[in-house]
Amino acid sequence: MHSSKKGNQWYFGMKAHIGVDADSGLVHTVRGTSGHVGDVTESNSLLHGQETDAFGDAGYQGVAKRQFGYAKVRYRGLKKNTAQLVTLFALSNLWMVRGKLLGMQA
Repeated sequence: MHSSKKGNQWYFGMKAHIGVDADSGLVHTVRGTSGHVGDVTESNSLLHGQETDAFGDAGYQGVAKRQFGYAKVRYRGLKKNTAQLVTLFALSNLWMVRGKLLGMQA
């Protein structure tokens, strides 16, 4: 992870760059980078090649709606924290399709 300065405030941490399917809302790509890496530099890695449209979001809009309460990193190192993010988004995908999965069981 890396430190960066915004205004007079120093920040240390990481960013999560996430690719989501617009129709289903399911996450297909998660990339964890150091905090100083710009969003534009990671945009190509979030695309899988079959897109007809690509949208960007407004960074911190809706920060109060943290579904899993994820606000601070738990581990030291980018690899461990990225692995935790991938796990959280995999569980989020399962939570969103739970109705379909339970319907298939019946």
